[in-house]
Amino acid sequence: MARRNSKKWSPRNPDSAPSPPDSFSKRPFYYVDRQAVEEQLYRINCYFLERESQFFRDMFSLPQGDSAAHTETMEGKDDDHPIKLAGTTVVEFDSLLRFFHFGMHSDFQPTPDEWMAILSISTRLMFDKVRERAVTEITARVKTMDPFKLIAGAKKYDVDQWLMPAYRKIVIRADLITDAEALSIPFATAMMLTRSREQFGRQTGLNSNYHYGSRSNNSDYYGRVYNDNFNINDSHPVADSIINAQVQMMDTGGGQG
Repeated sequence: MARRNSKKWSPRNPDSAPSPPDSFSKRPFYYVDRQAVEEQLYRINCYFLERESQFFRDMFSLPQGDSAAHTETMEGKDDDHPIKLAGTTVVEFDSLLRFFHFGMHSDFQPTPDEWMAILSISTRLMFDKVRERAVTEITARVKTMDPFKLIAGAKKYDVDQWLMPAYRKIVIRADLITDAEALSIPFATAMMLTRSREQFGRQTGLNSNYHYGSRSNNSDYYGRVYNDNFNINDSHPVADSIINAQVQMMDTGGGQG
């Protein structure tokens, strides 16, 4: 284990840590094993990585060569030979490290986007318990999260329980689906939601102008259906029936939703 400089390192005192190679920038984290993420250099203890991830347990259990030449170039040995984590972002790795070091504290309050980053890296690098925690935390915030981010995350990380609340929130809302929102999810899913919104508008008696953004008509129904206090975790018989039928149509039609 490498020993730090005598002057304690902190994010406000970065000069006390050893300088990284010119090709990397040093991240403010916990200066033993070197990791490189998006050209950012980390020097961290591998304890949590090995304890929580089968990916890292397998990596660190690989036999190491005995030759001097191999030892000199061994990944993770020093700042010039870091372990490069391809496909991992700085946001994901920073969020994971904060979780390991501060997660037991009551004031540790990651944002929904940070929990999604933790879910991403924990899924990819096989931190099973961390993944379970991230899913639980995001699920508790489903009502306040952007439904399109939920759909994208649910499909990418295989969390089907987020889909219906997200679909429901989109189908019953007054606002149009924007181009950016539609492009953030699979095409078949965007089309399914568009059909569901149209059918929901017809079955509930809302005229097309109101259903697609105008809040001047049917104010009583707006108050019941579109108000901010609507609990998207609760079933909505009309919307849910429409969504289930449209999802089944999408799936049986061979669309990649």
